[in-house]
Amino acid sequence: MRSDVTLYADNFLLRPWKIEDSAWYVESRDEEVFKWTNEKRDLTIQQAEEAIKSLDSNPDAVCFAIVDRNNMELLGNIALAFREGNRKVAEIMYWLAPWGRGRGIATDSVKLLCQWAFNSLRLERVTLRAHPENIRSQSVAKRVGFHRQEGRPENGLDTTSLWFELVSDKYVAK
Repeated sequence: MRSDVTLYADNFLLRPWKIEDSAWYVESRDEEVFKWTNEKRDLTIQQAEEAIKSLDSNPDAVCFAIVDRNNMELLGNIALAFREGNRKVAEIMYWLAPWGRGRGIATDSVKLLCQWAFNSLRLERVTLRAHPENIRSQSVAKRVGFHRQEGRPENGLDTTSLWFELVSDKYVAK
């Protein structure tokens, strides 16, 4: 699902990806991104361009570039992927380039996107998945207000990750 919405915070914004962002997307991923995500190492600029073009026709996800408001530098990627057949629940996924880390951008981006998802998309729940050793992502989840889910996720496919959940009627932006 293509969003024409731009979401603003004090020091960054979330905006739709542009074709001209493709090279940045491919070149800015580092070992940290590959370690904790499913990003393809061999992704080409052409494939990134095609992926950005396909966002318009993909009803199962909404994706944003994370951009520094002071200098308009790209910092990372954040997305919501809807559960198959359920438009009220989405998984949030994100990564930051090395120069975007350690500044609170991940936490604030997740907060901003969750607020928008609850208020504008009328989602009931947002889930977040983190590797058991990815302490940074677990910390982001906790700072935003996600609660750890015990046991397996509803689809039962991934039993190695830690799953967190944020419920709209219990969420108060901090």
